[in-house]
This record gives sequence, structure tokens and C-alpha cells, in this order.
Amino acid sequence: MICTKFNRRLALFCAAAALATGGAYAQSTTQGAISGTVFDSTDAAIPSATILIHNDANGSDLTVKSNESGIFRAPQLAPGTYTVTITAPNFAPEKENGVIVEVNEVTSVNPHLTTGQTTQAVEVTADVPVLKFDSAEFGGHLDNKEIEAIPVNNRRWSTLALTTPGVVNDSNGFGLLSFRAIPSVLNNVEIDGADDNQAFFSEERGRTRAGYSTSQGAVREFQVNTGVYSAEFGRAVGGVVNSVTKSGGNQLHGELYFYNRNSSRSSFQPGASNTVFNSATNQYVTSPYRPKDNRNQYGFAVGGPLKKDKLFWFYAFDAYRRNFPGTAKANNPGSFFVSPDAALSTGYTCSTATGAITAPANAAAASATDSAACLLAARLGYSSYAAGATAYSTQLQALLTDLGTVPRFGNQLINTPKLDWQVNDKEHLSVLYHRLRWDSPGGVQTQGTNNYAIDSFGTDFVKLDYTLVKLDSLITQNFTNEVRYQYGRELNDEGLQNPSAYTKANLINSTGLAPEVALNTGIGFFLGEPYYSFRVSYPDERKWQVGDTATYVWGKHSIRFGEDIIHNYDLQNNVYEGNGYITYGSTVNYFSDLISKGESCDASGSGVGSAKSGFYPCYSSYAAGFGPSTFDLATLDYGFFAQDDWKLTPRLTLNLGVRYDYEAIPSPYANLSGTAAGTLPITTSHPSDKNNFSPRLGFAYDPFGLGKTVVRGGFGMYYGRIPNAVILNAYLNTGSALSQSTPSYSSTTANAPTLQTPPTGPAPGTASAYYLDKHLQNPYTEQFDLSVQQNLGNSNVISVSYLGTLGRELPNYLNFNLDRTKTYTINYNVVPGTNGTCGPVSCGSYAVTAYAGKQQTGTKSSTYNNILINPNFGNVTDVVSNINSSYNALSLDLTNRTFKWITFDANYTWSHALDFSASGFTAASTENWLDPYANPRENYGNSALNVRHRVVGWAVLNAPGIHGDSALRYLANGWSIKPLVQMQSGLPYSAVTTGTTPNQCYGVNCYEAAGSGIVGTSAASSYLPFLGRDTFQLPRTIVVDLRAQKEFTFAEHYNLQLIGEAFNLANHQNVTGVGTTGYAISTVQGQTAATTVNNLTYQPSFAAVSSVNSNYAYSPRLIQLALRLQF
Repeated sequence: MICTKFNRRLALFCAAAALATGGAYAQSTTQGAISGTVFDSTDAAIPSATILIHNDANGSDLTVKSNESGIFRAPQLAPGTYTVTITAPNFAPEKENGVIVEVNEVTSVNPHLTTGQTTQAVEVTADVPVLKFDSAEFGGHLDNKEIEAIPVNNRRWSTLALTTPGVVNDSNGFGLLSFRAIPSVLNNVEIDGADDNQAFFSEERGRTRAGYSTSQGAVREFQVNTGVYSAEFGRAVGGVVNSVTKSGGNQLHGELYFYNRNSSRSSFQPGASNTVFNSATNQYVTSPYRPKDNRNQYGFAVGGPLKKDKLFWFYAFDAYRRNFPGTAKANNPGSFFVSPDAALSTGYTCSTATGAITAPANAAAASATDSAACLLAARLGYSSYAAGATAYSTQLQALLTDLGTVPRFGNQLINTPKLDWQVNDKEHLSVLYHRLRWDSPGGVQTQGTNNYAIDSFGTDFVKLDYTLVKLDSLITQNFTNEVRYQYGRELNDEGLQNPSAYTKANLINSTGLAPEVALNTGIGFFLGEPYYSFRVSYPDERKWQVGDTATYVWGKHSIRFGEDIIHNYDLQNNVYEGNGYITYGSTVNYFSDLISKGESCDASGSGVGSAKSGFYPCYSSYAAGFGPSTFDLATLDYGFFAQDDWKLTPRLTLNLGVRYDYEAIPSPYANLSGTAAGTLPITTSHPSDKNNFSPRLGFAYDPFGLGKTVVRGGFGMYYGRIPNAVILNAYLNTGSALSQSTPSYSSTTANAPTLQTPPTGPAPGTASAYYLDKHLQNPYTEQFDLSVQQNLGNSNVISVSYLGTLGRELPNYLNFNLDRTKTYTINYNVVPGTNGTCGPVSCGSYAVTAYAGKQQTGTKSSTYNNILINPNFGNVTDVVSNINSSYNALSLDLTNRTFKWITFDANYTWSHALDFSASGFTAASTENWLDPYANPRENYGNSALNVRHRVVGWAVLNAPGIHGDSALRYLANGWSIKPLVQMQSGLPYSAVTTGTTPNQCYGVNCYEAAGSGIVGTSAASSYLPFLGRDTFQLPRTIVVDLRAQKEFTFAEHYNLQLIGEAFNLANHQNVTGVGTTGYAISTVQGQTAATTVNNLTYQPSFAAVSSVNSNYAYSPRLIQLALRLQF
């Protein structure tokens, strides 16, 4: 029973939820509802009143009656505008016009009839719903008018979810959203009640490089659920974005639009620069320039009748054309492109034996670049410093040819036709087809500037098709049903650009391909052919889904129950790092390997090789993928729910729900796991988490009975799914010769590969193995909210809310092939950098415990015994669920959605998010934590998504204009200003290291580190343990977007809009990246631990701004002009 997963004080609630029949107030994920109580003029209830509900768009009618308490409910109403007519014997009829029904919301209508037999109905205009009296859920809602009014950069409408408290961009800023600091891959996106997620990467279909996956013109409205939401919603640990598409009606309505953006009207892209070499001064000159970024977006969204009151059509077409050449540059050109002096200054000498420069007494040390030139001369056997300086300069100039402007385009077409058939007065059928094509040469890397070479941007292609069918049935007045079916396919294909001249001359090896090289990336760049250049199908996903929601109204109960079953089949054709991935911690190490064609370093990678100690490659690590490219799997997700909205009293509604989720994971491949050759028994692990019952309890209470105040609160549990990519990655990486493997080599691995000579297969003891822990659980959250809403008058509503979330059993990955008895102490000396300081750590000695993977048996580091627990493998990584998180927030919101001249919504959120180093991964790496065996609380710290302060507000300000027949009214009327403001604290980050993990010593019986990083565990979160994780913070960000709009109305039904938009109007310099490499590891090797010297040299580029306004969330000021015709 689920009660074992949380405090037993909730046992009573568990029992109550199990007995509850379950539902939400007769609305569904695609529909809304109208409910209320019919009163007379003395506030006495009127039973048996007749309520006629007329859909103003398609002409359909629904009739319900009030019960003995005067209560009525009209479930399963399509979002839209309705006319509600109430009649009762001996009372005058009343008609309420403009009753708005919103998706998954209940609209209250509480008429007061007057006595008499008047044939003329009393007409009133309904207010837009502003307070929620029937639900505890916390979130936001935007209708079509607001979606079209608020300026949206790139027209990716789903980013408007950021206007909801508790929602922020994830740390990458490329379109994924985080709800309450939960990793962004644990959300759920729905469209018309159907799953709109890619199960493989656990993102919205189409992913984020495409312009958007659904045209803004096709979306009628959407709802953002961040907490304590209905049991009908599942498969989400974070939030649910629930959208509904438009439909046709009895009148021809629609819009045509054209948006144009030209970089000549926009601000310079910060950091966009070109570096050239001035041979006269022997200096590199870096100058800013304005890269091109032009785009056109155009299309239409039109609907109307095929047969009045019976058959309706809707069609949305959207084209996106973007020409945005990229800029390939070093991460810090000023630090990377520095030429060594042609000759050393007087008194300075270079030892071509040791590669060290000796400075005169009391003189400053030689520059880093001069020292690198001397070291290069020694490694290559040159006779003088000058020869080393010349070689270094020649190679640096050659690298410059691999940077510059990269042709890049983005072309997208979306077609979305839809038919609605009112079969009879009780059944409604809708059929939607959606087709997206995205083609982007050079478009895997999407930022304006990238620290990737000109041929390392990749090509991107997406093909998405799906069909949705939905049947709504009114079985009886009190019983309705909705059946949904969808089938879809999505193909993601990433490919290779043509290799550059530099790649052809220097990196193509015997395989005909080039490895990817991570060259001193703190200040340098990536070059060669990246891993994403070979993703033929990654994935090819097929999806079918069947869902059913039934609603039954019984007395004061509105009960909803149903099921939702989704089958996802994924095929991947890709070998991760199949062409190799080589990391160099310094530029001179890369030049050493490039020129020497192999081996010139000592075992530490910091010095010069020798016949005695051996010659080794100079890279920090070399990873390469092997094995078959094509694998597949299918998962089946079951969801069953029941929800009861119980109107206990006219002022109190209880929301009682329970949901059960089960993700059926297939068994591992029999020929790759368990007893198969070269595999581990643990790889047969097949977890099956079947206890995912999630109770939900909420209340909404009107404490004064005046309809002006509501107190809402609740508690709920919310289970997510394990992404298919995580499962497949574990199943295809078992260590079997038939599986894939991505072994990692250190420079001292026996017969280690070189830059020019790739490995032909995993070396003994280097194969990687992954498995799903036998106790792996689906991640879940416990959410608890409390809010108070108060109508201040004139539809101004203020809300004060507390939001709480506890993340539990979030996914993690740990390498348990490390032997906790084979550790050694590394004493690091923190020494000043070139700026004379030691940075955020005080100068001095710091000891850490490192894990060993080898023990040297001879005088050379390449002679060793593998001392891992299983010496046949490098890492044996367990995908486990052992990360917890917490989120606590206070939110203040002020909104007005109905005033004629101004509507707005503004909120402030204070929050604090903590976790055990949670990450939103879809493929496990070697190790997440510094120490897999340590108490998880040692990883406790600020979440990477911790945003302490956030302010968001939007408004629509309509100018009053003038009256009369004056010609001036055409100029003065129809003006509006529509701002969107977002301000927040900067995201946290950690100081990390670069360089090779030191051995215990460099002689017989010395331990060698098992991996990379400061403690040799290859931890993904490789922060300095004596400094802490996520202890630094980026500067605050401010974005002000603004739309100015002029409307011309003609022929009564046509509205022409001239639009000018500015995104980041103030051109605020929002920092999107800083140098995170705080310290460089270097070692002077000794035969014993006492004689081995390990330094952590502070890097002055740490915390230096490396990118500004360089992703989707933050851009320089962009000016967009548009023309839109509505009718």
C-alpha cells in the first residue's frame, strides 16, 4: 500500500481516498463545466428548474435540471462561450449571456429568479470567472485572446507557462520548463487530452530545436497545473501543460498572419566576434560583429461550417523560415589565442629536457603561453625554445581557420486540419491530424555563438505525424463519457556536416572519420565530428493511446473515473561516441599529440615523457563507442483514476481523488544480459514498480459566503515515468560483446589509443556496463499547497499562496564497480593563478579521498593490475532512484482579467529548492556523485534550479480613443500596449576542475585513479568537495518584452492589426554562461606519495562571463514587425 511511502499520519487520508469514488467537478482534461444553484429573490433554492445551455459557436444545446437543493451541473462542455437560460414554474426566466467555459475548469452560474409569469427573460452578462470555488488545484490559465495578446518570442506559445508561479526555464534555457525545481524531463504535456510527449527523451514532441511543435494559431487555450491537481492528470512529477485546439463553428472565423524579424533591426549578439591574426604584430585581434538572424513566420488558422449546426472544419497552417548563420568561436578568444614570444626575455632559460622555464632571481614567472612553448619543445625533442614557439604559433593559427561563420537554416512547416461532427444531440465526434516537418542544416547547435568548430554544428531533421479521434457522448442527463484515441510517429534524425579543411588535414583517421576533440574547453572549443553527427534515428518513435473518461453527477457529487493507456515503441540507430571523444585539459597537450603523432607526455600529462618512466599520449581521457547501432523497445503505461468533487455545503467543496499508474518496462535483451558471454548477472534486473497509488485531497471554501473570498488547499502524490532512453541505454550497454559499450581510456591504459590511431575495441577492463536497479522506482512528488484568494472589487483579485513539494525517488546513476577499500589520499596545493590570487578557496593544502582503479606493477604507469571490483569492466553503473528534493515557496499574485481598458496578471514568488544533486538525464553517464558509497546527504545542497526570487507580469493596455464620426478616430482608436516582464535571481553553479586526476604516486605499487575529476570517479557533478556544490550564482536576469498594436476595423467583421514587438526591449545583458573551471590540476610526479606534488592552480577565467543573451530564454533586443487579419 502506498501509505508505506510516506508519513503514517496520512494513513487516515489514504483510507478516505481509497473509499472515495473519485473525479473532478465534471470537467475533463479537454472540457469544462457549468454548475451552480438556482435561487429565488430570498436566496431559497428552487428545485426542478430547467437550465438550457446553448453553445454560441456551433449551435448545440444541452438541457439539465436542478435537484431538490437547487443545484445543477452541466458536465463535459467544450471550452467556449455559452448562453444559459433558466426557467421555472411561477418565475420569470433569466438569460445569462457570455458565459465562458474554460478547459478543466468549472464556471459558476448562480441565478436569482424573480416571481411572476413574465415572458420576457431577464438578461444579464456573465462575469469572466475570477475565483475558483470548486477546486484546490494551483496553476495558471490563458485563453486564446491572452495567448494572442502577450508577446511571445519565436511564437512558442507554451513558454507562456512561465507566467505561472513556480515555473522557470531549465538551466539550459532552450525551451524546457521546470515546475517547482523538478527536472524538466519529468513533466507532462497534453493536447486535446492526448499525450504530446516524446517518451524517449521525455520532452514535448518535436523537441526544442524545432521552432515549435504546434502552431500558436491552432491553440484555443491552455492550462498550467503545477500542484494539487485532479487525479485525471498523471505521468508527471513536475507539472502538466494541458492545451485545447480550436474548432470550427457556424460562422467563418479565423486569422491570417505574417511576422518578420531582421537582424538589422536588432541589437548586436553579445560575444559574437571574429578573431584574426595580425602577422605584423604577431597578435590575435578579436572584434565584435553582427551575425545575421532573419526569420519569417506566416500562416493562417481558419474554421467554419460544412453543414450548419452539424459539421464544422478548422485548418491551421504555419510556416517558419529562418536564416541564422552561427558563429564558431573559442569560449574565451582573448585567453585562448595568445601567441608565445618568439624569443625569451633576457635571463629566462628553457630546459628542453624538462620543459620548464627558469626565471631570473626576483623576476616574475614566465607567461603561461611561453611556458607551454617550452614544454612543447621538450616533448618534441626540439633543440631550442624558439622552435617550440614557432610550432605552437603555427598550430594556433591553423586552429583559427576552423572557426568563423557557419551557414545555418531552420525550415518548418506545420499543417493541422480538424473536423467536428455533431452526430446528434447526444454525441459529438472530432478528428484532428497534425503534420510537422523541420529541417535545419547546421542546426543542432542553435545558439548565436558556440564554442564549436565550423563543421561541428550538426544537421537536424524532425518528422512528426499524429491523428487524434475523440467521441463525446451524453448517455443520460447525469452521465457523460469521452473516448480518445491517437496514433503518432516521430522521427529525429541528426547528421554530419561536410568536414572542414582543418578536420581533413589533421583529424580524419583510419576509420575515415574524425573524433570529437574537447580542446581546453574552459577557454577553447570543440572540434572534429561530434557524437550527434551520427544519430540516424534517435529515436524513431511510434505511439498509440486509448483513453476514456466517464462523468456521473449524483446529488452533491460530481464523479469522474476512467483510464488512459499509452504504448510507446522506440527504435534508435546510433552508437554513442562511435567515432571517439578525446578531452584535452590544455592546448599544449593537444599540440603535443597532434605533432608527435602519438606519445610524448609523462604519466601525469603535465610533464615530458622519458625512456625510464614511459611515453604516453597527452590527452586527459579518450572515450569511444563500440557495438551494434540499432536497438528497440516498447513500454506500456497504464493509468486509472477516480475523482469526486463533493459539494458538501454551498460554501465548501471537497476534491477527493486517487490514481494508479504503472509503467510496464520490457525485460532486458536475453542475448545481452545475465548469463550471456561477458555480462554480469545483475544486468538481468527487471524492475517493476506496481505500488504507485497516488491519493489526492483538496478543498475550496468560501468562508463568508459572499463569493468574494476563497481558501483553497490540498495534498497529493504525483508519479512520473522513467524515460524510455534511460531504459534502453541500460539494456544495450551490458558489457556483452553483442551490446554497445563506451569504454574510457586514460593515457596510461595499456596500448592506449592516440589522436591518430583509434581503438579497435574495448581494452581489457575498460568495457562499460549499465543496469536498472532491481528496486528502481518511478519518481514521485508529494505536493501540499494553501492559498487565499480575495476579490478586491472591479474584478481585481489578489492571491497569497504557499507551495510545497517534496521530490522522492528521483533517478540517479552510480558506479558500483569502485572498490571502497582501494582508495588513496590526494593532497592538493591550491596555488595562485596568473592574477596572483587563489580564487574562492584560500591558498593552502586540501586533502581528498580518491578511488583507485589500477595499481602500478612496474616502473611505468602503463604496467598495472586492474583493482576494480570486477576487473573485466571499467564502470558498472546502477540506475537507481535515491535522490530527494524539497521546494518551498510563497507567492503573491494580483490579477484583473475583465476591465475594459487594462487587464493584467502580476506575481512575485520567493522560493528555495534543495536536493541531493538531481539531474534531468535521459541516458546515464558513469557516475553522478563524487562518492557513490557516501551518505546521500553529503550531496545535499542548492538545486541547480534554485531561483530565490522571481517576478512576472503581463498586461494589455487599451487606449480609450475618441468617439464620433471624425476621421481622426481611424488614427486615434485601436491602439494598445502589451508588456511582459520577467525578472529573477540567477541560477546557481559550481566551481569544477580540469586536468588529469593525479595518481597516488608514480612507482611500483602506486594507485592510479579509476576515472577523471578531482577524486577520480568521473562524477558528473565534479565540484570541489571543500567548496561545495552550487555555491555560486549567476547575476539576476531581466527581460522586458513589449508589443505595440494598432487595429483597423472595417466591414464590421474584419480586424487588421499592425504589430511591432520588441523582445528584451532594454537589451539587458542577461548572463547565460560563465567560466566554471575554477582550478587546473597539475602534477609533478614522484616515486612516492610524499614526493608527488599536486597543484590546483586558480583559473582567473572562473566566473568570467562567457556568454550573454545566447539561448531561447534570453536573447539580445529583437525587433519584430507583423501584420494580422482577423475575421
